[in-house]
Amino acid sequence: PPWSEVCPVCLSRKKVLTRMLGFVRPHKWSAAAGFTLAFLVVLAGLIRPYLAQPMMDDGLGMAKGHPADYPLLVIYIAWMSGLLIFSAVAGAVQQQLMSKLGSRVARDIRDKTYAHLHKLSLSFFSKKPTGSLVARVTSDSDRIWDFVASTILELFMALFTIVGVGVALFLLNWKLAIVTLLPIPLLFFLMFVF
Repeated sequence: PPWSEVCPVCLSRKKVLTRMLGFVRPHKWSAAAGFTLAFLVVLAGLIRPYLAQPMMDDGLGMAKGHPADYPLLVIYIAWMSGLLIFSAVAGAVQQQLMSKLGSRVARDIRDKTYAHLHKLSLSFFSKKPTGSLVARVTSDSDRIWDFVASTILELFMALFTIVGVGVALFLLNWKLAIVTLLPIPLLFFLMFVF
């Protein structure tokens, strides 16, 4: 853009991401806790379908030759309810952790940026409107907060889910899994081409 001295196309995205992750490093335990909770939420979501089949077959007696076992059905319902409650609580705690992490990272970036701005000469500020600099720092740090608090976590949760469902498919029926996953390379190709 004409108003920027930095060409966004010329920047190395890997270097920018590495530099941003440097701001997360002081808060690595919060980040690790958030990602662990996200993994556990996804895992709880993947376990529930495994409980559905024996609940239907054994608990309700839908399988041939299996009479209904209502005490067993209550146990399966309790397990599924427990997993749902765990997912809700862990998801809320994880969102709270990641929101605080994003706020801390944005604060650290703002502090470092303001410290850098104080070192600049007065001639720099005579060429640039101060209000636009402050607005830019604020809006960019808010975007970084959103990236750290939600986007990265959503990406990893989606990857956990895809890998988990793929593993579950192979455990249940490897032939069906191969047929189901066959179009994925074509989807990746189309995604990168278009």
